Amino acid sequence: MSQGNNHGTPPRGSWREPLVIVTFLAAVILCFGGIVAAIIQRPSDAGAPATPQPTVPASQLPQTKEVQFTPEAVPTIPPTAYTVAPSIDSGATPVVQLSSTSIRTAMDLPSATPQPTTTPTNVPDTPTLEVTTILPPTEPIPTTETPPTEPPEATPIPAPTSVPFGLPFEDSFDSGFSDEWQLIEGERTIQDGRLLKVRGNATSILTMQVGDDTLKDYTVSFDYESVGRAGRVIAFAVALGPTFRYAHYDIATNQARCYWQELVGGRWESKVELEQCMGTQGPIQIKVAGDTFTVSRGNAQLSSNIFENVEPRGPVELSIRRNIFIDNFKITSP
Repeated sequence: MSQGNNHGTPPRGSWREPLVIVTFLAAVILCFGGIVAAIIQRPSDAGAPATPQPTVPASQLPQTKEVQFTPEAVPTIPPTAYTVAPSIDSGATPVVQLSSTSIRTAMDLPSATPQPTTTPTNVPDTPTLEVTTILPPTEPIPTTETPPTEPPEATPIPAPTSVPFGLPFEDSFDSGFSDEWQLIEGERTIQDGRLLKVRGNATSILTMQVGDDTLKDYTVSFDYESVGRAGRVIAFAVALGPTFRYAHYDIATNQARCYWQELVGGRWESKVELEQCMGTQGPIQIKVAGDTFTVSRGNAQLSSNIFENVEPRGPVELSIRRNIFIDNFKITSP
């Protein structure tokens, strides 16, 4: 049986090959037929007859104005104010036909494509223009030299002169102390109308000053009384300026010594001792006239000495120790 089946039955798959071929051929025929049908329905541009256009009388056509596209003048036309018509003659120059309703041209115009705006870069800076003003030369203005003038001679100003201390000066101490007195050292008081030093130790001194350095020639007078033993200390002194004075010392009862003294190195040094000296009381006069210095007791002259270069001779300074009374003090002209 296996041999009979091999020879009487055709091999599997042999019937399919004609069917595939037939199907392929049918598909080719259909595609070709579609192409032919499309060609028949849409003739080529070269062979298709032109569609007749309706003829419009020239009188009915709107008036037109021809504008050539030149760089010198291109009218600005709103986008909605023109239409484009195909050209009648393909070889003619493109013409735009303008009217109030439409614009026609001989060929299609491409739509305008906006170009991007670019800003140029790397532009060199504008150089600064420097302007130099050139003035015409001017002649120098002649100057006139003024000769130097000498300053005026200064008028010498006289040195101020001291007003002489007013003479006479007098103080009786009856109504207090005169305002002319200047207290230098110690304490003072008035007793029974006389000047008295306030009590203190035996060496303490009361010093008062009157007048100034304008005093030159003058006489000092006063009443003097010692009421106690001095014990070899000064009783009173009258300075005729800052460095020269007359000094009276009480040594014992009714005994005294008198000197002309000079201030040296802060100490009073005796230059001359008087031969005669008044006692413990009485009026005394000290007179200065030029270089002559005279001491008197009342009208009796006790000594007269000449001293050169004693300057100045004022102010007058009075010094007393305790238990000494002074009254009727005067400075008068000689």
